[in-house]
Order: sequence, then structure tokens, then C-alpha cells
Amino acid sequence: MEEYWKTLLLTTTTSQVQSLKSLKNCTGLYRVRLDWNQLTGNISEVFGVYPHLDYIDLSYNNFYGELSSKWEDCRNMTSLKISNNNVSGEIPPELGKATQLHLIDLSSNQLKGAIPKDLGGLKLLYKLLLNNNHLSVLLLNNNHFSGVIPLDIKMLSNLQILNLASNNLSGLIPKQLGECSNLLLLNLSGNKFRESIPGEIGFLL
Repeated sequence: MEEYWKTLLLTTTTSQVQSLKSLKNCTGLYRVRLDWNQLTGNISEVFGVYPHLDYIDLSYNNFYGELSSKWEDCRNMTSLKISNNNVSGEIPPELGKATQLHLIDLSSNQLKGAIPKDLGGLKLLYKLLLNNNHLSVLLLNNNHFSGVIPLDIKMLSNLQILNLASNNLSGLIPKQLGECSNLLLLNLSGNKFRESIPGEIGFLL
């Protein structure tokens, strides 16, 4: 019967749940909310491929393991929220094939390595939250990103390379970039920033 499930909702009212049986066979899931519980398990083993999935929120749990490349098969997914867990490893570049994504929140995990440039191909993406991880490389140049650089960019404390060149970013260059003490390369050329470069960035030299 699992394949007929459409919505799975488990909120703080059921927060005593400590584990979760495999949902891999629930291929008909459309919407999943498991945020703010105490759920645990290997995220790549508990969750499978959901062709009809539109929204999934696993935030504020204790899921661990690495993100599966199979998330690319969730072609209808618009929101992916897995913040505040213990997910490790690198962000799979295949995630860039989930082309309907509007929001990705992977903040406050144990992710490391580079942010795949494939995410730059997500033309509908308007919010990407990756703060409080161990990411070191962010290459999002030559895309169509607009708006401002978020102030919490400073939370990427291990960031060594940041390339946002040739986009449509605007507003002020945030002085918080000066708090990225490990930054070795910064490229913001080809955007629409106004006013001067903050003096705080000079502390990186």
C-alpha cells in the first residue's frame, strides 16, 4: 500500500519518535514534512526516489550519511530542506538535474568540498542556503543569479574560493565577506554592485 501514500506529515507533536522505517517503497509521495523531530538514520538508506515529490522538509533531525545522487530523479521537486542534521560528504552534482528546484536548504550539516557548478543550471532557484558547513569552494559564475549576496555568507568559514562573476547580482558588496578568513580567491566581476569595496575585505590580504 506504500506506493499510494501522497503526503507524510510528522511534526513536533510526535517528536518522541526516535527512528523511521524505510520509506523507499512509498514512490507515490508528493509532500513530506518530518521537520523538528528526533528522527535518525542514514539519509541515503531511509529515503528513495519519489518521481512525484514536490516538497520535502527533513530539517532539525539527526539524519546522517551522504546525500544520494538519486535526488536528481525527483524532477518535480521544488523545495529540498535538510538543514540542521548530521549529513556529511559532498553535495552531489546530480542535484543540478532536479530542474524545478526553487529552494535548497542544506545549512548546518557536515558537508565539505566544493559546491558543484551544476547548481548554477537551476534557473528557477531563488534561495540556496549552505551556511554552517565545511564547504571550501563556491563556483557560481556565468549564470543568471540576481539580488544581493546574503549577509550570512560569513558562515562559510572554510570557504577558500568564491567565484560569482558574470551574474546579475546587485546592491552592496557585504562587508561580512571580510570574516571569511580562509578566502584565497574572490571574483565578483561582471555584476551590478554599487558603491565601493568594503574596507573589511582588505583584512583578507
